[in-house]
Amino acid sequence: MFLLKLVLALIIIVAALVLVFRFHKQLKGESASLGLNLGKKKGEDGRSNELEAFIAAYRRDKTVVGNGQAAAADAPGVAMPAPAAQALAVTPPPATPAPVTSSALAAATSAANAKARAAFLAGPNKLAFLVLKAGLPDHHVFAHTRLSDLIDALTVPALANLRNRVPLLRRLGERIGFAAARDLPEFRRDAFRDAEAEAAPATRDVYLLADTFNRYFEPENLRAAIRVLRAAGVRAVMPEAPGRPLCCGRTYLAAGQVERARAEASRMLAALPGDLPVVGLEPSCLFTLKDEFPSLLPGPAARQLADRAMLIGDFLATTTLDLKPLDATAHVHGHCHQKSFGAFPAGIASLKRVPGLVVKPIASSCCGMAGSFGYQSETQEVSRAMAEANLLPAVRAAADEDIIVADGTSCRHQIRDLSGRVAIHSVRVLERAL
Repeated sequence: MFLLKLVLALIIIVAALVLVFRFHKQLKGESASLGLNLGKKKGEDGRSNELEAFIAAYRRDKTVVGNGQAAAADAPGVAMPAPAAQALAVTPPPATPAPVTSSALAAATSAANAKARAAFLAGPNKLAFLVLKAGLPDHHVFAHTRLSDLIDALTVPALANLRNRVPLLRRLGERIGFAAARDLPEFRRDAFRDAEAEAAPATRDVYLLADTFNRYFEPENLRAAIRVLRAAGVRAVMPEAPGRPLCCGRTYLAAGQVERARAEASRMLAALPGDLPVVGLEPSCLFTLKDEFPSLLPGPAARQLADRAMLIGDFLATTTLDLKPLDATAHVHGHCHQKSFGAFPAGIASLKRVPGLVVKPIASSCCGMAGSFGYQSETQEVSRAMAEANLLPAVRAAADEDIIVADGTSCRHQIRDLSGRVAIHSVRVLERAL
């Protein structure tokens, strides 16, 4: 028996080493294609000099800001900071800066930001890439998946889950950017399958967007959404696509992989024809359809999809839902995309439809997880400080019997990891009231 356990342990360790080596090699290839020099010439705090120069220039001049926008895009004579331009292989301005147009500045800052995001997020975003490849579709997986992808699909979930339990694997994960101190989301054995959305009598249909994170990590949210929609007389239609399940491609965008993101957007667009509303649970994924798709795929089809995509809270406002009273208090944290697109009030309104439920929005900013930001070794301190600013004190102050609500998967994981409290999606609160 001892010998058998030893052999199994060696197999697991070898498989983990092979996996880390493959990802490290792939990461170097991807970073090279972006013109980056990751892993070399590190600064004192572990960041590459390229990224360090970009951040320093950003802090000093405040010219380059998020999402490729310019802080003074409409002002003439504004040039991109030379240190950032040199570090990121963007052509620097001449010694005597000539006035530039706002469109040229936006293009330059967009290129710089794409490379900075790739340098900053490429490692931990491997988790999302793994999810994409590990997504075992239904019966036709063997007809559409290469052997290497099939092997990944069978081994990656088990190894990813094992990483949280084996200290050696945590330390190995540091090689590709994962903080050993943080637990990674775990793949569920009962991952959501599209066939679970059984046909039922309904007065209207909607497409239900089964995002990657809820499908594999928290499938109870999708099951709750189907129940709530059904109670409102709405049938959840699952969009069909060959091979693996659909993905919005946001994780590719976060790592600067624009063409891969465009390919995912094309798959999604082809699978959502017609004029049915598209209802989603994860704010970052749903708003990728609304915000990024029209830029990735210019044209009326993407704009039309953006117009009919909405979070489930917005959609339920158009329905009649018979809910029973709940004698409870819900403290609600808004996801950054909900707030920036003005969708947080609709989420609050959907919860206030529950009789007896006291709904208290948490006055907070970003939770600090921010996709892969909270899993990175080099950004742990900042991630935790962001959560401690407002969110975690409010969570700790809530009574033990109170409900903590957060619609973002990153937010829920941050709350659980740093406070020990379990936060749930708002649709599960509505499910309790059915």
